[in-house]
Amino acid sequence: MAGGVKKGFATYLFILFLAVIAAFLTIVVIMLFKPFNNILGFQYFIYASEDYRYNVTTTKDDDVIDFSTIEQINIDCDYAQVQIRKFNKVDNIAIRFTNNSKGFARYDQDTSFSYEITYAQDSNKIINITVHEPEGFLYFSRDVEIDILIPVDSAYAFENTALNINNVSGDILIGNNAPLVEGETNIGLNSFNLKTISGEIIVFPYIDNNVNDVFIKTETGNIDVRANLNVSDSFQIYSKESKIELNNVNLTNQTNNIILNLKNSKLFASVVTGDIDLTMDSGYIEMTTLNGSISSNNAVEQMENARIKINLIDGGNISFPYANNSQINVEEIKPKADGTRGQVYIHATSGSVTIGKMYAEGWIETETGNINLHTFADDISVITTTGRIDVVYEGITINNQLDFKTNSGDINISIRSDLAFTLQVYNTKNELRDGSNISIEFYNGQFKNPLQVNNGTKLFNIVSDGKIDIGLVNI
Repeated sequence: MAGGVKKGFATYLFILFLAVIAAFLTIVVIMLFKPFNNILGFQYFIYASEDYRYNVTTTKDDDVIDFSTIEQINIDCDYAQVQIRKFNKVDNIAIRFTNNSKGFARYDQDTSFSYEITYAQDSNKIINITVHEPEGFLYFSRDVEIDILIPVDSAYAFENTALNINNVSGDILIGNNAPLVEGETNIGLNSFNLKTISGEIIVFPYIDNNVNDVFIKTETGNIDVRANLNVSDSFQIYSKESKIELNNVNLTNQTNNIILNLKNSKLFASVVTGDIDLTMDSGYIEMTTLNGSISSNNAVEQMENARIKINLIDGGNISFPYANNSQINVEEIKPKADGTRGQVYIHATSGSVTIGKMYAEGWIETETGNINLHTFADDISVITTTGRIDVVYEGITINNQLDFKTNSGDINISIRSDLAFTLQVYNTKNELRDGSNISIEFYNGQFKNPLQVNNGTKLFNIVSDGKIDIGLVNI
């Protein structure tokens, strides 16, 4: 008897569940056929519109905007995609608003779509474009686009105009990915200021390479600069956790630095010309060539677990006083154009430092991290607490002195056979060591400390309680 009651109750619950589902589906169907109507506190919205605008929207004046007189365009939106590009289906520069969004919203959400094109209050040389996208909690499509379309044969292509775009999650696309017709001129911008939180930013290759200012800011959106840019004033990128790709960037104003505030982002760059001010936490940098210096000197926003890999630094310096647990890997540092050597200063904790060919003076210090160098400099100081030191010193002279220091790590140094110096080897108590645990490939006599080599007087100082090997460079 009890089993039959339980079975009947379960059947009742199942029928009730089916009734609830059926009622829900019925409501959904009604909402789909009656969009924008309040049904039990919810509404369905759907759009399919495409509007071309050639003038401002706040006056009855139908005159086409003369964009050659416009010095600045400001665009504010939420999730709309914004693009400026050449287009072969317009006769005049047009602003196109496309809305194919659809989804569900609570009744208190604003599902309206509107846009406004206005002149700034104090200037007809500044245009403000404001867009309100439909709000909802469940989107089937968030397809809203704002396009600034330039005819392929237009005599003006925004070369004197600054573009400011501010949105939340929409993508920002600048330029064309390919020419529309043979011999077409690229669009040009005086400057562009692009801000989004999670949208993707792409600067396509078919824009004028010469621009005054570039400012890009995002939190998690990816940045892809495919164009080769010659920037005359400032180049700045701010991001938190983004993938950033740069092709060739050349900052021609030598009084300003390239600002890269990357936090935990990953940056991949081909050729960067200009000095870089870097702010990173645990991000990653991979760069082919840097024609300039790179520094991260901010004591407040220090590196944590950054990874930096640069194939070539041509004529620049490195300054990383707060590298902490970061790994620094540079294949080659060349001297400056006038032949003078740059400077390398790196201080890390457990981070490691590797430099393949170093034509620069250097002070490199870690706590537990290993240091691996191949240097052609005249002077160098390499210090670690417990890390290992591996140095190929291929300099032909010593200008002041060489210093290598570790408490317990091994030291391996290779030098030229014709290098002249006076070797001094100390333990960590600042006492001259005897010959135990010290191997010198080119010296067969009884070890003397100090040891003069090739009648040299410049000091070659080593401080360590660990094993020391001094060999010869294979030239």
